[in-house]
Amino acid sequence: MTNNMYKFLIYLLLFIPVSLLSEPLQEFKPEVKIGGQIRYRGEFDFRFFDMNGKPLFINMLRSRLNAEAILSPNVKAFVQFQDSRNFGEENSRPWRGTLDGSADNIDLHQGWIEFKDLGAENLTVRLGRMMFNTNNERIIGSLEWHNFGRAYDGGWASYKYSDWSARGFAFLLGSQELLMTSAVPQIPKMVGGFEVNVPYIPSGNVYIYYDMNDKTIPVLGPGAPTSLPKLSRYTAGLFTKNDKPGIIWELESALQFGTIDTLPRLSNNQTNDISAWLISAFGGYKEGNFSLGAGVDVYSGDDPNTDAFEGFDHLFFTIHKFYGAMDFFPFNVLPNAGIRPGIKGTTNGLLMPNIKASWNPVDKWKFDLAFLMFRTVEPFNFEGDELYSLGNEIDLLATCIITKGVNVQFGASTFLPSTILENTNPSSGLGTDPAFWGYTMITIDF
Repeated sequence: MTNNMYKFLIYLLLFIPVSLLSEPLQEFKPEVKIGGQIRYRGEFDFRFFDMNGKPLFINMLRSRLNAEAILSPNVKAFVQFQDSRNFGEENSRPWRGTLDGSADNIDLHQGWIEFKDLGAENLTVRLGRMMFNTNNERIIGSLEWHNFGRAYDGGWASYKYSDWSARGFAFLLGSQELLMTSAVPQIPKMVGGFEVNVPYIPSGNVYIYYDMNDKTIPVLGPGAPTSLPKLSRYTAGLFTKNDKPGIIWELESALQFGTIDTLPRLSNNQTNDISAWLISAFGGYKEGNFSLGAGVDVYSGDDPNTDAFEGFDHLFFTIHKFYGAMDFFPFNVLPNAGIRPGIKGTTNGLLMPNIKASWNPVDKWKFDLAFLMFRTVEPFNFEGDELYSLGNEIDLLATCIITKGVNVQFGASTFLPSTILENTNPSSGLGTDPAFWGYTMITIDF
């Protein structure tokens, strides 16, 4: 399947010029639209489980400037530059502070071209660097909550026929193609897939994705270690969602299979089969400006007593949307830098019953409340005991629309640790008290 994905990209690159040469010239006045975003977020970070600890105060700024060029009814291009920073981080010399003019986090965030009706009616192709999402972003997403966000290099093609639609995509995540750039050799990596929207099911979608990490870089020599295990993995699943007034739901299930090395590319590593799964179900009722529902998320964890690798991998998902605003799960993503170690139990799978409510009392205000309960799927062994309970989290979010393109969000969360964290946190330098986190975020889109 790897070669087929590469062939898909090569085909698009070769097919586009030929198709365009056959198109007649049309009278069209090109149009260029300029836009951008400035987003500030200040966080109060007290996720240490220790009321005697010292909280962190974080200030983040993301600035974007983009241009969209509509060159014909069927051809457009988009480019977006981004600067992402923490306040005061350009401090290579203490006495200079932010007078330091370096810009390590400025980058081309997006740059793509798109062709509609390319060689066939209702066929659309996009190539370049782009933000990209599938379904609700539980498997592949753009991670917009992050101060950088995620972009992908590659392309997708979509085709619509009557009420059916399909999309194929392929992205390179690491490449050894160094002829035209000064890039450092990387582990060849890619992700691609195919999905079909089913018209008989609201937002119905079936999909299969493939991601891989290739062998070691030849210049490192046989058996030389790298940062990633060799991997060949498929993720197949289905998704449906309905958020219209009345009965609402969101359902997704996925299976993962393939092979993975147990260690990064060492001479004595072993290849194991992948056998993992995920189920997410949420249902509720929506009436007017209020909705209430309950659900459960569960995904498999690795069982050390078997040869297979059973831990479900969420690939490139938007973590902040699903497993609590405090971002403890499904794996620890909190900055540590020697300050905060990861909590235990994150590789043992997750069972998360949840209750969620949303309320719009007036047009400008929206409130979201979530109560989440966390347990592992596989037992966590501690001093001869099998533990399952991780804790409970409460998230409150308030969003205010100031004016068109301007909104402010206020978030507050608390996590109440249970048996696994209460037993293991002290040995990691963390406490057993409730943990707290909150933020204020101002976003201006223009």
